[in-house]
Amino acid sequence: MPDKHALLSASSAHRWLHCPPSARLCENYEDKGSDYAAEGTDAHSLCEYKLRKALGMEAHDPTEDLSFFNQEMDLLAPLIPNCALQPSTMAVFCLPSEFASIA
Repeated sequence: MPDKHALLSASSAHRWLHCPPSARLCENYEDKGSDYAAEGTDAHSLCEYKLRKALGMEAHDPTEDLSFFNQEMDLLAPLIPNCALQPSTMAVFCLPSEFASIA
């Protein structure tokens, strides 16, 4: 995972879509992060691992190093390779029926 946060990240889109110059202005401030951001980073690391394995690439299982690993992450992460490898479908169609209620 990259150590630097994206300039036009999805998590701050609510701000930079309404005020584009704010993206550059925020570069001058320290990114203090949050538990939500740390959980998202852990989820991305786990999903990256699952996708690399699905593609037959070498990958280190990050599970033991994740601070925010939980049952929901464990259930949903294995679905990511299926969704990522089917780009012509929307992710909601990749979810098994038991997860349809949360989509």
